[in-house]
Amino acid sequence: MSKYLYVIIETPGCRTLDFLDQAIEKDNLRKPVFLHTDDPRLASNEEYSPWSTGENNHFQFSEQNFQDFEESFLLLSNHSCLSSQLEAVVAFLSQESEIEIGRIISFIHCPLLENQPSNFFNWLDGVAHFSDCFCFVDRSNQNGSFLKEVEERYKTLRYPLETFQLGKKSNRWAQILNPSPRRVSHIFDTPDLLDEENSVENDPFLKRLPNGTRERSIPLLFSDASD
Repeated sequence: MSKYLYVIIETPGCRTLDFLDQAIEKDNLRKPVFLHTDDPRLASNEEYSPWSTGENNHFQFSEQNFQDFEESFLLLSNHSCLSSQLEAVVAFLSQESEIEIGRIISFIHCPLLENQPSNFFNWLDGVAHFSDCFCFVDRSNQNGSFLKEVEERYKTLRYPLETFQLGKKSNRWAQILNPSPRRVSHIFDTPDLLDEENSVENDPFLKRLPNGTRERSIPLLFSDASD
């Protein structure tokens, strides 16, 4: 049986862990583990395992052997470069033959859409490039038109990602957690089957120019925001 690693991107305010708890209970996922940076939201018990990026930008996990778990949820940090973290995910999976990428799931707090930080769509375009689905949290009449703008943007661009509006219950977790890819990026595809233009090195948000900068950068919007 495959072991899946789900990668989570989130804006502040999403209550992501509450929703993931709901998903686990609903879909009867067996004993998952949450992999995180030093996150004050997470209790110190066997379901949580901290990570950091160490030498060569590879993930370093605690001594806990999370590979005993069939599903793992890796919560990426808003306090470091998203592109570098995704490169670390690629490197990690290349070393772990028993673990497959599940999905990259991005949680978007809808009130943020009403008061977008500068460069918000530069950030969101990068996130959408890698995401299999967007999960919108706290949709209201006040922000509904902004949510629609986001959905229409990626439909127009023909992005294959799915979108979901999450409620307090009855969310479509089986579909959200379906590991079938819906992302634009090919960085998690089997390397032997990739065209050179779709390789990790040539992904526009990962590719480095001769001066060391990314071809397309993803701004670090929320590094000073509370989670």
